[in-house]
Amino acid sequence: MIAIGKIAGVAEIESCSYEEAVHVLGPAAWGASIKQRISGLRAEQQLQWSPSANSIVKELEEGSYQALAKIKR
Repeated sequence: MIAIGKIAGVAEIESCSYEEAVHVLGPAAWGASIKQRISGLRAEQQLQWSPSANSIVKELEEGSYQALAKIKR
């Protein structure tokens, strides 16, 4: 979330209750509230695939999202 906040120009990231998140995000609050671990391990094993792109955090911090964030500010 810190990387997203930096791109959005948010100086400080704060926690909020689930109820507050539901008020702001609606049904998307549930997905934002659970601890999610995403891995490409199964794809690597079954498809002999290996990632070649940046991690999502690196992409958010250094990739194309930076240019879009600057345009929208």
